[in-house]
Amino acid sequence: TMLYASYEKAGFDSIDDISVIVLETDQGARAYTDYYLLQPHVVNAGTVGGEDVVMTYCGLTNMGIAYSPVLDGKPLQLRVMTQLKNNLVMWDTNSGEPIQQIWGRTERSGESGAAMKEWPTLRMPFGTFRELYPQGLVFVNGIEQASDNFLVRLWDKAVRDGMMLHAVKTLQWQSEEPAFPTITEFDDRLPKKQLVWAFNVGDDTVAYTKQFISEQGGLINVQVGGQPLVVFYDPARDGVAVFYNNTGQAIHSVDLSGRSNQGQLQRLETLKSGIFWFIWYEFNQATDVNRV
Repeated sequence: TMLYASYEKAGFDSIDDISVIVLETDQGARAYTDYYLLQPHVVNAGTVGGEDVVMTYCGLTNMGIAYSPVLDGKPLQLRVMTQLKNNLVMWDTNSGEPIQQIWGRTERSGESGAAMKEWPTLRMPFGTFRELYPQGLVFVNGIEQASDNFLVRLWDKAVRDGMMLHAVKTLQWQSEEPAFPTITEFDDRLPKKQLVWAFNVGDDTVAYTKQFISEQGGLINVQVGGQPLVVFYDPARDGVAVFYNNTGQAIHSVDLSGRSNQGQLQRLETLKSGIFWFIWYEFNQATDVNRV
């Protein structure tokens, strides 16, 4: 019952419809809702491959990214700083450096700087998560219950349910214009607020819509950055996944877990699931759209 404090108010018909960001960790699969990630934006997510991982989230971008909080061999302590171009800017309390979420590297280092290691995530409805990961865990951030001080609890609830949800759900989702007018250049290949599933291999970037993947039969064999990949959409489970294809053969069937007609496939680490097109374009202006 605590999965989402008021799923009906948020526009969902049932708890199973709530969108969650899924991370497969050494401790099992974990699901994160947008609502409970809005505050604090950065949470410890266990370990993947023995490495400590944090889940970062930007409500303005509608994007969750899992990172190993390490740069140049130095551990990071990430906190929320501000937004820039409608994307979260974190700061490392150890060094004082600002870090743009979408890049995963310090602002000072620029595009050539080292980036945090990224881990595969994907979006799906909670009902799909329950089906695929029946033993999975769900992150619930009950910040409004974390203090014995009534005024502190009231303030925490007001910040998340009032200020943050207003900026995200009203200004960003219900308006044709960016919530913050810090982006002025747009690309009309897609509507500004179109949700895309975007990723990169090296400097080669691509963005897909669910509709396009579906029109291609739900499965696309494609090369990005010289790497053969498989882009897959499961309409019954409403999930998009991208996999490496190192089999040397075209993939004709696959599922969200990566089981294919050529054996088990590995997830691509850089998939950003269901983010706003105008923000992806702002940071990746050379991006291709719906590549076949």
